[in-house]
Amino acid sequence: MFNKIKQLTKETALYGLSTFAARFLNFFLVPFYTNIFPPAEYGIVTNLYAYLAVFNILFLYGMDSSFLKNAANAEGDDKKKIFSTAFWGLSATALVFAAVLLMISGYAVEFVSLTPSQSYIYYYCIGILVFDNLSAVQFLQLRIDQRPLHFSLIRFGNIVVNITLNLLLILVFDFGVEAVFISNLAASVFSYVTLLSTQSLYLRMLFDSAQFKKMFSFALPYLPAGLASSFLQVIDRPIIENYLGLKELGIYQANYRLGIFMMLFVSMFQFAWQPFFLKNTKSEEAAKLFGRIFTIFVFIGCLILIFFSFFLPDILRISISGKTLIGAKYMSAMSMVPIILAAYLFNGIYVFFNVGILLKDKSLIVPVFVGIAAALKVVISVLTLQTFGIYGAAWASFISYLFLAGAFYFYSSSFFPAVLEFKKLAILAAVTIVSMAFVLYFNSLSIWLRLLYFGMLPVILIMSGFTSVAELKSLVQKLKPGRGKK
Repeated sequence: MFNKIKQLTKETALYGLSTFAARFLNFFLVPFYTNIFPPAEYGIVTNLYAYLAVFNILFLYGMDSSFLKNAANAEGDDKKKIFSTAFWGLSATALVFAAVLLMISGYAVEFVSLTPSQSYIYYYCIGILVFDNLSAVQFLQLRIDQRPLHFSLIRFGNIVVNITLNLLLILVFDFGVEAVFISNLAASVFSYVTLLSTQSLYLRMLFDSAQFKKMFSFALPYLPAGLASSFLQVIDRPIIENYLGLKELGIYQANYRLGIFMMLFVSMFQFAWQPFFLKNTKSEEAAKLFGRIFTIFVFIGCLILIFFSFFLPDILRISISGKTLIGAKYMSAMSMVPIILAAYLFNGIYVFFNVGILLKDKSLIVPVFVGIAAALKVVISVLTLQTFGIYGAAWASFISYLFLAGAFYFYSSSFFPAVLEFKKLAILAAVTIVSMAFVLYFNSLSIWLRLLYFGMLPVILIMSGFTSVAELKSLVQKLKPGRGKK
């Protein structure tokens, strides 16, 4: 069991290398944008990316999940047939969807709050959707083939292209917000071109209509699920714009992006977890293995939550050449960040249990749960925005993901192959809640006292029974070279 956990950890780390580098470099754009663009202009970027997230789901219509399911254990010619069928099917539908978006451009430009002089940004967005869609199957195939290094290098190259062009277009050529979308489009084209080597391994002039029908039948229920999930992630953006304006939306999004520290962890875990789960679910030790993995996942997530809740205000105030991590105009809402970190942690718990539903072909329930969570987010946001401002939207995100994690756990508990370590999880939850209460109640404590408390967490976890000295010694022994091979 330990070796399989090491395997998952290694793949998570490799996926995490690209995810961390990509998201961190991308996160570098947040201080860049917030120190250059006023909140209202940054609100335009936020608004358009919310729509891009929704339309990306429409362009894929669940075929990513279906391809992962069908290709995970395929061999030889079947692998090429499934890959080719998915690629040509998605390519054809992407062109159809793009043509529709072009035909309604006159109405759509106004709908997404662009002025007539900014209409070309709309066309950049269509290009981004098309090239991201054309790259989707290749990226999934790299994950199935367990080639995280290749995956990582392409993702890293994508973000380097994106950032380089942002800096060049904004600082040298004095472009405005359109530079954001030109850079993204160029990065998407880069990914597609560099993925052609993967495409050449599997792609044939072959389209199996029976295979596509099978994949489409599995995928279709994931379309409402994907849409609901996308709405869940971004529905608060247009609501905030409508109730509070683009300025408050810009401030909200800049602080929401600081949840990247938890989002990174969840994303890198998800990339490795889905194929790992599908390949190990028939193992005799699967139930115990998955239960231990869940404990480790929650433990690391809680440490991230506690650390950044304790020290993020100090990090945000660090100034380099007069520039801070986010612009001074955006710092008024930084205390909402722990709420967003906790929301992303529960999103990770939902990701963990969602694979069981994928395995059992019970995808019809997914849009129901995610739709309820999205509705919760809308209702709570609408009811609280006028009174609590953007903090109401932050709490709406937390409550919706909390519901989603609970719903997927209770629904899948009867068939999900995992023996959860409830005692350890309860102790971890108690320590996290006490720690969060500590930092909130004693928010004026010096950084040295907060560092002292954080440094004492291993002792607290040992004394509370979450782990033991003997267990830690055993772990150290297994991590030594040449150990843990049985």
